[in-house]
Amino acid sequence: MNKARVENLTDAIVGIIITIMVLEIKVPNTASLTAIISDFPYLIAYIVSFILMGDAWYNHNYMFAQIKTINRKIYWLNNLWIFWMSLIPVAAAWAGKFIDSVDLKYSFS
Repeated sequence: MNKARVENLTDAIVGIIITIMVLEIKVPNTASLTAIISDFPYLIAYIVSFILMGDAWYNHNYMFAQIKTINRKIYWLNNLWIFWMSLIPVAAAWAGKFIDSVDLKYSFS
């Protein structure tokens, strides 16, 4: 299997995942600062997810630079990695939507 093709496919999918994440941030209906602040949880979730994705993508490219050939095991592990990365926009949207619902009180009864 051609290593460059797997790298290019992975880079494209990560780019699409990041694009999907930014589309989750809605444009406010008004020009006021309070409209932007109301979407602040989405922005925080996006920033954290973007940093996570950027770090994972960098490490992925570093690992691919170390290997000489792609075998079946590496191919399927790469697909598994892409699958889990594709779930990050869902987690980011969920966290942004329900961040105010988090109850940090624990019951030790």
